[in-house]
Order: sequence, then structure tokens, then C-alpha cells
Amino acid sequence: MFCIDEFERLEALFPGEQRELLQFMGLLRATIQHKRRVRLLVSGAAPFEEWGSMWSDHFINVRHIPIGHLDHKSALELLTRPIPEFPPEALPGAVAQAVWEQCRGQPFLTQLYGSLWVSRLNETEQRTAGLEALEAVEARVLQQGRNYFNDLYHGKTPPAARAVLDALAEGQTPEPDTQTRRWLERRLLLNEAGGLNIPVFGRWIREEVL
Repeated sequence: MFCIDEFERLEALFPGEQRELLQFMGLLRATIQHKRRVRLLVSGAAPFEEWGSMWSDHFINVRHIPIGHLDHKSALELLTRPIPEFPPEALPGAVAQAVWEQCRGQPFLTQLYGSLWVSRLNETEQRTAGLEALEAVEARVLQQGRNYFNDLYHGKTPPAARAVLDALAEGQTPEPDTQTRRWLERRLLLNEAGGLNIPVFGRWIREEVL
């Protein structure tokens, strides 16, 4: 198994002329086509079609496997019982549900909430988390997750998509064009109703951007 993570950054490794990059891409394509015992896994936030013909031409015969957020049951189990030895009373179901409602199973944020809540329990020498501490924990999430939020908002986000995110964060109901909606949906930033899929991200936008 040969894995390339964050393939979007690959072009930055080949500055200047694209000849070397094209040679490398050709090697990857030949590997896919002719090496039956070798598997290539390429992961990233965007499909190849958003990155120009070079990517789609070289990876024309790969399978696209979308990976979404954690489902509701898995997210709650991760929070309430991350390991068998975890005390069942530490993070009650109501607390786990509150976390779910803020990040909707986004893996990084789900684990960040859980880690920070356990840290708070240790600091306060408490055995059970309560909803009254949600604001304090979320304040830490916003602080420690700012690099994630900043990349999600600024990164390579098109201006039209940022405008939609801004409107959603303020509680508005924008109607994005088809291309912008598809871009947001592919990154799991919109829910089925067209609302913001990660509510805590909306709070970060309101407090840090708007």
C-alpha cells in the first residue's frame, strides 16, 4: 500500500516547471495500471476534477470513496466510552449529545471536545461532566481549534463560498449557486437542509471574522 495524504499540496513540492511533476504523476499512473500487488491510496479534501485535467487524466481509473463525518451513534460512543476502561459516568449521554449538536460528528472536533472535557474533569477533580461546563469547554475548542477553523475558512475557499458561510453563521438563509453549493457539500459544510453542518464553526466565524 502506497498512500499520499493531502494530495492538493503535491504541486508545491515541484516548484518551477511541471516536467518533474508530470513524470511523477506518470509513475503513479503506471503503478496503478501495471502493478497488481501494489495499491495506491490518495486522500484529500477535494475531488480531482477541481484540480484541473492533469489530475483527472492521470487518475482516470481510480475509485472515488467519499469519507464523511462520524454517524450519531459512533460519535456518542467515542465520547462516552473511548476505551473500555473509561468511567461510564464521566461524560453522560446528555453531554455527548450537546457535543454532537455542535460539531455533527466531525472527527477532529469530536475528539477535541472529548479531550478538553476530560482535561476539565481532571482540573476540577470532578467525576462527571455537566452541561453547565459546555461554554467553558467550547471556549477552549475555539481557541485550540483555531488553526483548523482558519484553514477551513481561508485556505482555498472561494469568495462565493465564504460569503455563504458568513450568511449562514449569522442565521441567514442564502441561496448559493450550483457550483458553490457543490463545493460546500463536498466538504460537508452544508447539511441536507442547506444549513451550516458544523454549528461551532459558525460561532468561530461570528467571533473571529464578522
